[in-house]
Amino acid sequence: MATTIERETAPAPGRASRPAPVAKPGGNKRTVFIIMGVVLLGLVAIGIRRWIYSLNHVSTDNAQVDGHIVPILPKVAAT
Repeated sequence: MATTIERETAPAPGRASRPAPVAKPGGNKRTVFIIMGVVLLGLVAIGIRRWIYSLNHVSTDNAQVDGHIVPILPKVAAT
């Protein structure tokens, strides 16, 4: 793996050289915090939605129904 070194060239006469863009300090941290904030808001929204759903819907794994069984038989006058 070879490393190449480029020489800095002088700007052409009459053209101003632009300074190299400088990265903002903490730029990566800001992006990470924004992404984490969006994820957190999404999880909160899902939690609120499930909580509101559970206010109106009952769920269980071991349900039993108490009731009376009444047989209904047809009365036919034929054989």
